[in-house]
Amino acid sequence: MSSIMQSNIENRISKLKLSKDKFLMPVFESISNSLQAIEDKFGNCFKNGKIVIKFIRDDNSQTTIEGIDKSLLPIKNIIIYDNGIGFNIENFQSFRTYDSPYKKNRGGKGEGRLYWLKVFEKAIISSTYFENNKYKTINFPFCIEDEGIDSEHVIYSDSEDSETSTKLELQNLKTKYNELYLVQLETIAKKIIKHFVSYFIDENCPQIIIEEDSNRINLNDYFKNTWLQGDISTQALEIKEQSFMLCYIKLKEVGNSNHKLHLCADKREVEEYNLKDFIPNLYSKLGNDVEDKYYYHVFVYSDYLNKLVKNDRSGFYTKDDDEKKMLYPLNIDDIVKNLIAKIKNDLNDEIEKIKNEKLNRISNYIKSSSPQYRILLNDKYVDKLDEIKPNKKGKELELDLYDKLYQLNREAKQNANTLLKKNLDKVEDREFFDNRIKEYLEQVSEVGKSQLASYVINRKALLELLSKLQKENRNGKYALEDAVHDTIFPMHNTSDDIDYTQHNLWAIDEKLAYHYYLASDKKLNQIDVIDTDSDKRPDIAIFDFPIMLTPDEKISAVTLIEFKRPERDDYTDEENPIKQIVDYVKLLRDAKKKSKNGETINITDSTPIYAYIIASLTPKLKEAANDVGYLTISPDGLGYFGFHPTHKIYFEIISYRKMIQDASDRNKILFDKLNL
Repeated sequence: MSSIMQSNIENRISKLKLSKDKFLMPVFESISNSLQAIEDKFGNCFKNGKIVIKFIRDDNSQTTIEGIDKSLLPIKNIIIYDNGIGFNIENFQSFRTYDSPYKKNRGGKGEGRLYWLKVFEKAIISSTYFENNKYKTINFPFCIEDEGIDSEHVIYSDSEDSETSTKLELQNLKTKYNELYLVQLETIAKKIIKHFVSYFIDENCPQIIIEEDSNRINLNDYFKNTWLQGDISTQALEIKEQSFMLCYIKLKEVGNSNHKLHLCADKREVEEYNLKDFIPNLYSKLGNDVEDKYYYHVFVYSDYLNKLVKNDRSGFYTKDDDEKKMLYPLNIDDIVKNLIAKIKNDLNDEIEKIKNEKLNRISNYIKSSSPQYRILLNDKYVDKLDEIKPNKKGKELELDLYDKLYQLNREAKQNANTLLKKNLDKVEDREFFDNRIKEYLEQVSEVGKSQLASYVINRKALLELLSKLQKENRNGKYALEDAVHDTIFPMHNTSDDIDYTQHNLWAIDEKLAYHYYLASDKKLNQIDVIDTDSDKRPDIAIFDFPIMLTPDEKISAVTLIEFKRPERDDYTDEENPIKQIVDYVKLLRDAKKKSKNGETINITDSTPIYAYIIASLTPKLKEAANDVGYLTISPDGLGYFGFHPTHKIYFEIISYRKMIQDASDRNKILFDKLNL
């Protein structure tokens, strides 16, 4: 036996890498060879070529089962046919020589055919070629046992055919690949198109057909009709004196449910990157109309990438490959970085649109459901929200917001520590100061517990402060209503100006902490979310909107809060807090809400309005409450409640004593846990 291939083929095959996502590499290599053979034969008439790939499944053990769906069985054999130039003398000499330079100018690495024997037991080649004015046929097996090709098994004969062609049979899939080759024909179609997309986007691409039994898919038609959305465009780009060609494709096919960057070598994809990993906002489909939405794919070609690809096409050489640094100083990481920057710039309008929609949605969520994260809406920190992916919602969004807030707290602590360290020389007892610093740093690891404890302690302290404010001081005077107001919510501010932890609306009612927009001691004509000329100034006005805004968006509820100085009993008709609330409501019902598209929508008669009056139940106030006829004294005698039938206002008059007592009762379990 005289083997034509003298190299240790089994050893070489064992060193070949074959990742699960590239299990079809034997098919890819066969198609690549066929494309080159067709190009050699037809030249400029490349589209006259044809490749047919037939998949045969292993149904030997299933023949007794009637009606078995063969597509559910693993592929056993594959037959690849092309009408290319055939295995003429030059091609056969190249095939039987490892590391042949014959196809080097086409990106051939001399290892493609080894993938056949990596996955299958053997390959049988039958080819018709034209030589010396005659059509001839060559048949030979390719297998490990013969160290590749045994010259005794190569059979030449004259051919009756009048067209050159090659048929490759990959026989007997190796058992360890059964699971990978348990794959549907349409899935195979998608993978082949993806690998050879640079050919399919060319109108001169040869016909490529895959089939099994009666199922047949023309990949050229499948690509145009199922994948492609709109026109294909190209653009040149230079990176550090190296030229790259970018091909932009819009794909609508569901199998491409990501925007991707594809790096190619010798017209074939080598590596792909999910763009959402680099551009968080580039997550869902682009485009306006549902039918026109698409996924954005960029295919990159370059002579430089052709040189940078590894021999087995498993990837590109990176900056860590020392031997390549001198030859290829522009590494793949730098290339990707520049390409991402280019893509960001090209898609800037689309990305900004997605970003703004996301920020509006997150803003609505924070204001309506999780106000503890409101500080993240501050212009100084909103960039942290930009890092959150647009598809996050519910628990996932909550976790991301918590993480961003934690980062913010951590950065604040780090900045504080830096400042403290700068002032060490000014501290008289340096040792004591250093010990306090150490204790503080140890506490940072308990951020969650310490923040909760601090929050509960602040609640206890706030209730004690309110209790003092509503009592007579040494000079026989009571605190002004501004002091109470400021304690509950800082005056002259809105909910966009302060952090969630800086207000104490929970002392009145826990649900007040969850609101969309709040204005404290602001004139009505200065409030952003409504349109009115009135300069009346409610103590606190709260506006809530539906979480999901719709074309008929409207204010879903309004809450008004009025504070009165403790023990005040000199109300005039104009200063009667009940009448004040009613007057505000009349103005609000006439006001309009400002919407994003410039239109305005009335606060309708059906919009619920809730009113809280925080005051001492002095005789004058009791008299006013009893006179209106729709308020009822609370069971504990410390307040009033009722519904204004004409203006549809839910009223609560809450005495300071009742507010403090009720808030203490609600928080009692928390105070007890901390022994407060």
